[in-house]
Amino acid sequence: MVLKNFISRFNSDDFDFLKAFYIDEDEEEWDVIRKFFRLLENRNLIQYIRVGNKDFMVSYTQNLFDRWCFRRPELRNEFIHFAAGCLYRDVEYRDGRIFLILSHLDLLSNLFDPNDGGRNGISSYDLAYGILSEDSYEPYPDTTNDVYGDVISVLTKPNFKKLCQLITQGREPIVISDYSHKIHSTLIPQLAVEQGNENVLNFDEVVVETMLRDEDTFKFLCREVISDDFYYSLIHCHGNAYNGVLVDGWYNEVWSELRSFGIGEGVWTKKETGKNIYEIDITDNFLELLGEFLDVNQGYRVSISDFTNYFSFIEYGIEDKKEGLLMRLRLDEYPDRRKVEEYINDSIFDYVEL
Repeated sequence: MVLKNFISRFNSDDFDFLKAFYIDEDEEEWDVIRKFFRLLENRNLIQYIRVGNKDFMVSYTQNLFDRWCFRRPELRNEFIHFAAGCLYRDVEYRDGRIFLILSHLDLLSNLFDPNDGGRNGISSYDLAYGILSEDSYEPYPDTTNDVYGDVISVLTKPNFKKLCQLITQGREPIVISDYSHKIHSTLIPQLAVEQGNENVLNFDEVVVETMLRDEDTFKFLCREVISDDFYYSLIHCHGNAYNGVLVDGWYNEVWSELRSFGIGEGVWTKKETGKNIYEIDITDNFLELLGEFLDVNQGYRVSISDFTNYFSFIEYGIEDKKEGLLMRLRLDEYPDRRKVEEYINDSIFDYVEL
């Protein structure tokens, strides 16, 4: 009965009874509490200790108590539940598992180094933010200065034929005398002669295929016959293909780094309010970080209850100079050319403007 009374008083932050456990007044508070706990251990009463914040006389006793609870099998799950509850803004405890709750995926960029200089002077944080952002991320605004070589020449035979058909449709004949002298550096005058009128070239699929297979003629068609919109739509197509393939690879690399940190891919779901959230099971990651935090911060005033979210908890670890806590990205400089060409052929007619 006496021990149960002591347990009740301890759980209520009434520590006056501990005076009976002091041998001398210089003893550390935690050493005295441990005497009490050892007595409870001998009587198999440890499970009745309530985890959580206590009004200890010495502030750093809280961390020592938290660490002890975390390491006690009888109290471990209860303490993990308590610790997850401290980070209530973005962490939930359910059925023994810990979940990170995100409104946006780009919040995970906080786990990447903002000061590493990264790639071309862009930090790993900025890269991860762009890659994980819901908006389309295009790291390169200019991806080609050779539309003919990078777009037209990589089209499959069916796509090349379809493009020629589109250009042919409704196209007025080319009156050679209406154009600049540059037309004479193309195949157009020769093709007109072959049709029987040296000043007029009528469009048909064969003629267009012939013109598009010649780079100089293609460039003239873009500049003076078809439209600037056609030329720039091909640039846009290449830019989306180049950046799309590159960022897809970077996205996979970001998630590879996150998995190495203990953050696996999660699932989108809806809260009762209807708001979309992304849930990630971070149980193993959280327990590792929590154990490290409790070990490192013995004798310090900062405790788990001083944090309200997962990322502030991580940030403290960074400020506390824990090496290797933030990740750094080492990304490919260029995309896979074959995949870019596949992307162009899959999407070109979504972009072409004539």
